[in-house]
This record gives sequence, C-alpha cells and structure tokens, in this order.
Amino acid sequence: MMRARCWRRIGSSLLLAGSLLLGAGAPLHAAPCADLRAEVLYQDMKRQAKPCGMAQRSDGMARLDVRLGKAGDFVLLADMEAKTLRVFSQRLKAYVEFPIIGDPHDWRDIVKSASTAVMPQTLGMVSIEEKSREVLGHGSFQGYRAEKNRSVFELGFMGSLRRVTLLSWDSDELAPFPLKVQVVPSQDTREGIAWLSDIVSECSPEQVFMLPEGATRYTSIMDLLLYALTAF
Repeated sequence: MMRARCWRRIGSSLLLAGSLLLGAGAPLHAAPCADLRAEVLYQDMKRQAKPCGMAQRSDGMARLDVRLGKAGDFVLLADMEAKTLRVFSQRLKAYVEFPIIGDPHDWRDIVKSASTAVMPQTLGMVSIEEKSREVLGHGSFQGYRAEKNRSVFELGFMGSLRRVTLLSWDSDELAPFPLKVQVVPSQDTREGIAWLSDIVSECSPEQVFMLPEGATRYTSIMDLLLYALTAF
C-alpha cells in the first residue's frame, strides 16, 4: 500500500512536471521573446503558494528544475530541435534520455513519450494514459493570451486505477511551458496548482542546458526513480 501511494504521488508529480514542459502564451502587452526565465510556483490545497522550481528557455532548448516528492530534485532538459528529453537526478548525479514522439512543444506528447519509455519496463504494472481532452475556452492569464483545456489521465499501479483531471492554460510564445496547470480535486486526488511567475526575457548561458560533467547514464527511467527514492 505504501509503495502504491508513493507511485501515485510520483505519477501526479510527473504529470504536473511534464505538463510544465509545453507551450504557453503571447503577452498582450509586449512582443514575443525568444529567451525566457520564470519562477515556478506551487500551491497545495489551501496552503500558501511557494517556489518549487525554475523554467528557462533559449535557442531551441528548455530546462525545468522541479522536485518530485521523496525522489528529490530533478532537471528536465528538452532539446526541441533534436526532439529528445533528458531527466537528470540531482541526488544520483545520473540521467536517462529518450526521444520525444510527436510535437516537442506539446506537454501531452512529452507525457506520452515519457510513459512510452516507462511502460515496457514495468511489465504493465504502471501505466499513464490520456483518456480525454476538451477545450474550455480562451482568455488571458497574467496578461498572456491562453487556451484553457481539460485533460483526463488514468494512472495505474498493479491493477489499481486512478483518474487525474488536469486544467491547463496553454499558449504559443512561451513554448514549451504552459502558464498554469491545476490538478482538479476528487475522491482520489487532492488539488495542486503550478504556474509560471515573474516571467522575464533573459538569455541563459549554453551550459545551463547541458548535463554536468561525469553524469552517469541509466538506460531505465524506472531505475532512476527507484534509486532516487532509496538513496537517502
């Protein structure tokens, strides 16, 4: 039971993290910027919002620093031209790399690509599947034009299934990041909201989007997560 709850929490965290690697919005008050940096804020239930990471983009590369619960701090590095995603564990100083299948600017394709990399290694015991998607309308958030969407994902662990509904505010000019992602509370899930804040046009050094020297490559993302969970 403890392991199942742990994997469910990681599954929800991965959805939030994966969804933050998507395209966001053109500002109503400024011209589109090629490079950007933004703080990622997270709010759980009715607790006060707090910083949980940093999003950066420059020259076809994107970086998201995020904490995945007990597994620790991770860095997601997306090369949108090469269509590859690297997931680096700060705790292990190790990473995995897999191709992004589909549109590298669409967080749903990134989540699908990540799940495709995970599923064969779990022998069907762990699964992530998007069941439905609906456009709810258009508006603005923090002065950026955005499309509001509802996506329903089904998370599975050893035959136990749980549905997670995500609301996302998606646009174009901040790709591959959305402006905001929200887990809709239900009987099985508690509310969580992540969004970009303090968005600035800033060119980051090239080394920001590179792995540190000496990083160990794992062939299995499952091994990366499991070893990160146990390496206290």
